[in-house]
Amino acid sequence: MSAKASSAPEAAVQAAAHPDNITPVGNSTRALRPRAVVRTAGVLYLVNATCGLFSELVRGRLVDVANPSGTAARIGDSEALFRIGIAADLVGVISGVGIAVLLYVLLRPVSRTLALGASSFLIVQCAILGMNLLHQVDAVMMLDPAGAAGSLPTSQRDALVAMSMDSHVHGYLIALVFGGVHLAILGYLVARASYFPTWLGVLMIVAGAGYLTDSSWHLLVPAYDGAASSAILAPTVMAEIATTVWLLGKGVDDRRFWAAENHRDQVAP
Repeated sequence: MSAKASSAPEAAVQAAAHPDNITPVGNSTRALRPRAVVRTAGVLYLVNATCGLFSELVRGRLVDVANPSGTAARIGDSEALFRIGIAADLVGVISGVGIAVLLYVLLRPVSRTLALGASSFLIVQCAILGMNLLHQVDAVMMLDPAGAAGSLPTSQRDALVAMSMDSHVHGYLIALVFGGVHLAILGYLVARASYFPTWLGVLMIVAGAGYLTDSSWHLLVPAYDGAASSAILAPTVMAEIATTVWLLGKGVDDRRFWAAENHRDQVAP
């Protein structure tokens, strides 16, 4: 047996004994502190949820696409608040990209391919959400008297503002389709990971199915009024809260994480 082959089990033992240390296995020289990664992911989840909730409350207060004139008037009267909501959405998108990267690091010991897939779907969701912010920016620009829409009759301008915000809603729904696939894959990985609780993964899978179901109904059934959305998306809220609390509070089992990581290194080609 070669020295290289015999060193792998010894390194795995050292990794379990000192999970926060750099633990080379085979050709691996990565430096990773699982607890730091987990805490950072938890903070980003908290930032993402807070920004999303704030921006949603702002839109809920100002926007009613069924009332174009009222929507335009409220946005015009509270332009600063509306712009802060856009900024909050942007911060949420940035934090989402960070979450995607950290989730890949945390779940690659289970399956590098699936972890990459889950993170990729989340990044696509973030990209769509980022581009979707242009609809909100358009709504503000249309209300500028000196802008391109300044010469339009008020009724037409208000209708364009409402249409832009309606497009924002549909763009958000499209993004959530990718978010649903992300959560489904993520939940499978979390359920399989020995260093995460199985129930958390199951909750994520249910949440992903909720996103996919609700978004599909909104996009494919024009008559759907969202009456069942609250019940369908309740597990999603529970999953987001549980994930944030777990990452910030409990975290992962470092020894089990290193055991899984080192096992992946030993069997990788």
